[in-house]
Amino acid sequence: GKSITLYTILKILPGDSYYATPLKSLQDQLAEDDFIGSEVTQIQGRSNYPCVLPDADPDETVDVARCQRDSDFECEIKGECPYYVQKNSCVNSEISVMNFMYMMTVPMTPLPDDGQFSPRQHMTVDECQGVEDWGMNQISFTLSPFSVPTEVWASLDWPHEDKREDFNTMGAWVRDEVLPVARNELDRLDSIRNKTEQQLNDEEKISNFVDRVERFLEDVEENHWVHTYEHVMRKNRSNYPKVEFKPIRVGRFLDSLVWNKADNLILSSATIPKGDFLKEIGLDDEDVLRMNIPSPFPVENRNIITDRAVGKMTASERESNMPDMAREIKAISEEHEGQKGIVHCRGYNYIDMLKRACTNHNMGRWFRENCHIQDRDRREESLEEWINNDKQIFLSVNMAEGIDLKGEKCRWQVLLKTLYPHMGDERVSYRVNQLNDWEWYNGKAAIQIEQAYGRAVRSKDDWADFYILDKSAVGLIERSSHLFHDWFLEGVEYEPDDNGGMSFG
Repeated sequence: GKSITLYTILKILPGDSYYATPLKSLQDQLAEDDFIGSEVTQIQGRSNYPCVLPDADPDETVDVARCQRDSDFECEIKGECPYYVQKNSCVNSEISVMNFMYMMTVPMTPLPDDGQFSPRQHMTVDECQGVEDWGMNQISFTLSPFSVPTEVWASLDWPHEDKREDFNTMGAWVRDEVLPVARNELDRLDSIRNKTEQQLNDEEKISNFVDRVERFLEDVEENHWVHTYEHVMRKNRSNYPKVEFKPIRVGRFLDSLVWNKADNLILSSATIPKGDFLKEIGLDDEDVLRMNIPSPFPVENRNIITDRAVGKMTASERESNMPDMAREIKAISEEHEGQKGIVHCRGYNYIDMLKRACTNHNMGRWFRENCHIQDRDRREESLEEWINNDKQIFLSVNMAEGIDLKGEKCRWQVLLKTLYPHMGDERVSYRVNQLNDWEWYNGKAAIQIEQAYGRAVRSKDDWADFYILDKSAVGLIERSSHLFHDWFLEGVEYEPDDNGGMSFG
């Protein structure tokens, strides 16, 4: 598919290349590919490699090893370190594979042959529909007990509660009070010659926070940012205030984060967003050639079933519709007896509601015997456990991208809930209510539906059914078919309406 095509293009083009992917799981797919794996070299963050010092703890990784904690330490076996050996190999590889986060944060020097990464002739960005979100994750910043060390958090004097919704008040507070405290703590940690693992983690955390705040202060004078404040309530634990700052658009930051690391870019995805996508990611002024390739997968192998939609899963309707959702999922699973299926739930609260509905409507035993729930902290591991166990159904939260459920791994999928951007986020609210940018809002949901659809049918000989049970998704397809790709609409029986939308026959 796309991977072998992108690899072939990079091999044909003269010069060295980067191959960037959004997820480590996609890196692993490339490294394990029978055709590509031996021809590329991948690198991940230090936390993925064990420390091999004789006195290191058994589970110690390079990110917290002595070479990172002790500024006076010179490792005598650095040439055997799994991370630095792999990095050196990757620096000298013709095609180097890395994930977006590593790409955005790894230092790059303009000088070749200095042992560090440097800009290259070409870079392919696979699954590029996520670039805007990954950039936002790198630029936005949050102030909470988890984003700064305890010493910083404990010393903060927050503005009065009724002032925390005011952007100017909170921005000035971050500039005049939070940032000086954070810088002082960073200086203190930096002066410690031999750090504990906790001190090392705190230093990395506060350094990241300071960098983001300084970038915000440099940018906010000329560009629009928003903030979201909330008082987080926790059962049986202390409540805490939390504030998050985000730019309205992130494209202007992506040049320094990604685009300036290669002369020529190849952006690839089955779901490149429609509309102003290039503007959103800061490439609207570049010379662009856009290529659309039809799907080679027979449409009869990838049916999209919409006539079994149960109801909307909005906040006001989800509780009342969930029992019928549970009954419909059970009926679909019985029709696919002996075949594994995945349910895209979109949130653990929806899984909890589904479980409760089954328990309260005489389906509790069926739920326990047939359903495997995605683990909050072990995404890939819990999926692999389900693939290898006897449970028929996997209840997923964030599996719309980056997984390969080819063949018998999955023969049917259910879309329980459409994933729209959260309207409680001030950035989303501003774009919709102030900029009237419904195309962007609906386009985000359309991409998520298409990505979920593509998890199961992975070749022209593969097949799986895709059931849409959320009527919000059906309505989105009817109203905004122009936001969806032709290969997706092929799977749905429809007739164009007078307004350019679609209605189902």
